[in-house]
Amino acid sequence: MAAVLCLTASQGRAAELHVEGGRYTARDTPLSARIVPLPAGFLHTDGPRIVGPDGAPARLLAVNWYGLASPALSPAGLADHNDRELLATIRRLGFNTVRLPFCDALFDASQRPRAIDTRLNPELSGPDGAPLQGLALLDRLVAHASDAGLKIILDHHSSAPADGPNANGLWYDPAYRYESDGQPQDAANWTRTWLMLARHFAGNPTVIGADLANEPHGIAHWGGGGGADWPLAATRAGNAILAIAPNWLIFVEGTDREGTLLGNWGGNLAGAAREPIQLAMPHRLVYAPHAYPPDAAGAPSSRLDVAAQRARWQSLWGFLTASQPVFLGEFNSARYTAADRLWLMALLGTIGDGSWGWWSLAPDAAQPDGLLLADWRSPNPIAADALIAAQGAEPGALERRIAFEVRLDGPQTMPVAVDVATEDGTARAGRDYIPLRQRLVFHPGETSQIVSVTLTTDPARERAASFSLVLANPTGAGLAAPRAAGRIEPPAPWREAPGGATATLVPILRDGGLLLARIDIANGGTTPIADWRLAMTNAGRVQGFAGAAPVFHLGADWMLAPSPHRPLLPGDRASLLVILHNEPDTVPGLHLLTPGPTSGGDP
Repeated sequence: MAAVLCLTASQGRAAELHVEGGRYTARDTPLSARIVPLPAGFLHTDGPRIVGPDGAPARLLAVNWYGLASPALSPAGLADHNDRELLATIRRLGFNTVRLPFCDALFDASQRPRAIDTRLNPELSGPDGAPLQGLALLDRLVAHASDAGLKIILDHHSSAPADGPNANGLWYDPAYRYESDGQPQDAANWTRTWLMLARHFAGNPTVIGADLANEPHGIAHWGGGGGADWPLAATRAGNAILAIAPNWLIFVEGTDREGTLLGNWGGNLAGAAREPIQLAMPHRLVYAPHAYPPDAAGAPSSRLDVAAQRARWQSLWGFLTASQPVFLGEFNSARYTAADRLWLMALLGTIGDGSWGWWSLAPDAAQPDGLLLADWRSPNPIAADALIAAQGAEPGALERRIAFEVRLDGPQTMPVAVDVATEDGTARAGRDYIPLRQRLVFHPGETSQIVSVTLTTDPARERAASFSLVLANPTGAGLAAPRAAGRIEPPAPWREAPGGATATLVPILRDGGLLLARIDIANGGTTPIADWRLAMTNAGRVQGFAGAAPVFHLGADWMLAPSPHRPLLPGDRASLLVILHNEPDTVPGLHLLTPGPTSGGDP
């Protein structure tokens, strides 16, 4: 049951704050990706790795927040949501970086954002009540990202506002004229915006680098000189930026073709084998290709052969990972075709523990592969599974959490703050959960925050237990009924599925210790199976899932639930895809399970 907290805002307006508790049921609730923070300060490169100031590896797990390059000149979602809430959601889902696409026109004085509700985003409004423009808007977004614990990669997405890269395939567009002096953009002056941004953000460690140009393609070529020579332009631009902002990383995408080898726009770095980018300052270069599944716009159309696709990625950019950091700046797959699911699994296996950026945040109909669903809060299962899978190769990367939502019934014009702390019930701090104590601040316009409590209890516990989240010491408001319950449920017992129900592992690709496999589930019996799980024993590290979500992980043993849920009627079949890292000759054990009688309760 949700507890209701009544706040009286200092401006005399009554506000209602709803605190909703949560529950976690072991083996039924999907695991969550652990939040992997990046180190404070700037990053640099060391051989094939991105590292922090102390030399420790720093893995970029990014999402693209599109909109500042669009005709609306506004980050997606701000017509209906507060920017801090969206940044907090990005962080809560396990990301540590935002790739922020922009266009040159964003900084023209006559251009104004067209899709920011300043009632919901008062911190993004100017003295006249209109949305902030250009650099002032970007300043505020960077500051709020910093508050959320996120880094920013700036991405020059286009010259004029557009829904993609420059139509001419180049990093400059002569059809665009700088408003300040009317000069057409050309090969010599296209870095004008970059140099302004470098001067402005050079000392701000939230902004970690520049993705120089989005998706060169068409007439763009790798080497050879002239106005369409991309590595020549990238080298000059990178050196000019580093002369001003020496701590930035320089992200360089590819073109789309090298001889007869075709790739996605920006996704072909094969030319770097013969003509690598060489910046004047060492330890700053990161190659940043893009990759999209076969049915995405601009992608080569072909039937998927996993071995051939992996070899293709190796030729396009994979060869670089032995000596240079590679950040896969854009990729996704929310398309539910078998070929695309297989494509995503193969890509995750190829990326391994590398850095990447999901395209994109928005759940709009035009972006069915967005990270978020229509509520702008819940993750798209395909994107969430990709993040969990990418972290799943790391020990301890998956967590069990209970989430509490603290929600105001409307935006306020003044900040509201309150202390939040856990309190033992039958669940004990340290034994069952990690205690939490923090000061929660609702900034102007912010109406919702998620407070997550990490569980430490044995997932196979036999009885339910509970604890509370308690609010106290509010400022700028009154407070009542400040309590919500978090309940840790015992797992439902599971047993072998009835006769005729089977799970069969079908290897698709073996590459040393990596196994990409399809698991065929079939109900060959006469009894419908309303709910089921797949237990894998001796599976090693699981790095990819498609059609499934992990709900239990202990050592080399995993339990997967179908995602989305679906029953198995007599004669029904289903398939899951997994990527495993194990000893080359090891085959995991498979057990198809159905629920048994329920048991357990609060003692």
